Amino acid sequence: MLTASRSVHAEEVQAHYDDLDEVYRKLWGNHLHHGLWIRGDESKNQATQQLIDKVIAAGGLREKDRICDIGCGYGETAKYLAEKLDASICGITLSEKQAQRARNLMPSRGHLEFLHENWLDNSLRAETFDAAIALESSEHATDKSDFFKQAHRILRPSGTLTICAWVQNEKASSAQKKLLLVPICDEGRLPSLFTTSEYVDVLKNTGFKIKSVENLSSQVAKTWELVLKEMSKYTALHPLEMWKNYQVAQRSHDFLWTPLRMWGGFKTGALEYSLISAVKDQ
Repeated sequence: MLTASRSVHAEEVQAHYDDLDEVYRKLWGNHLHHGLWIRGDESKNQATQQLIDKVIAAGGLREKDRICDIGCGYGETAKYLAEKLDASICGITLSEKQAQRARNLMPSRGHLEFLHENWLDNSLRAETFDAAIALESSEHATDKSDFFKQAHRILRPSGTLTICAWVQNEKASSAQKKLLLVPICDEGRLPSLFTTSEYVDVLKNTGFKIKSVENLSSQVAKTWELVLKEMSKYTALHPLEMWKNYQVAQRSHDFLWTPLRMWGGFKTGALEYSLISAVKDQ
C-alpha cells in the first residue's frame, strides 16, 4: 500500500470536490469517471457509457435491481443505470454541490435518490440493496476495510459489489512513486493507493467472494489525453475565467497538476486501472 505524504480526511475530500466544482464540470463533464475505449475512435460520451455497460456486465446488474452508487458524483451514472435497467438507484456523495445537482436529474424511467453523507458513516439500512458500484471512489476512503464493510452491510445475501479503481502497479519504481504516485495521492486527496492484489485481499477479508478481476488500463488511458487537451484549449480561450477558478479553489489548486501526472502514470505503467466484481458471501 502506498500512502499520501500527509493525512487526508473526509472534510478535505468534500472541500476538494466542492472547490473544484466548476473545473470538474468544464473539463470532465457530468460523468466524473474514465471512459472505456474499445475500438479507439469512440467519442468521450460513448466511452463513458461503455465503461458503465462494462460494470453492468461484470456485476450482473439486472432489470428492477435496487443499486447503491457509492461516490455518485453528479448522478449521471445513476441516471444511466436507472433508465437502462428501470432500476432504483441510491447515490451517495460527500460533496454538497454534487448532491444538489444530482437531485435535479429526472430519469425517463426508474427511480433516483441522492444522499449527501459520508459513506463510512452512512444511514442506509442493512441488506436493502441487490448491488452496489463504486467508480473511482474507494480511493478516497481513509480506511478501505471500513469502506467494504459498509458495502457488505447494505447488500442482501448474494448481492454484488463492482468497483473501478486507480491502483498502483506492484512493480512501480521508487522514482515513479516519488514523482507520480505520491503526488497523485496528495493532490487528488487519496489517503492511499492500493495494488489490485491488496484490493482483492481486503474484499475477501471483509466477506466477499471475488467474481472477476480485469485490468482496463490500456482502454481507459485516453481519458487523460482528452482532459489535457481540454485543459489547454479552455485555458487558451478563457484565461481570465481559468484564473478565477484557480483563485476560488485555493485549497485544491494543486490538483491542476494531477491530470499531467495521471497521464504520465498510465503512460509509464506506474498507474493501473482495475475493475473488480465480488459477491457477498452468504
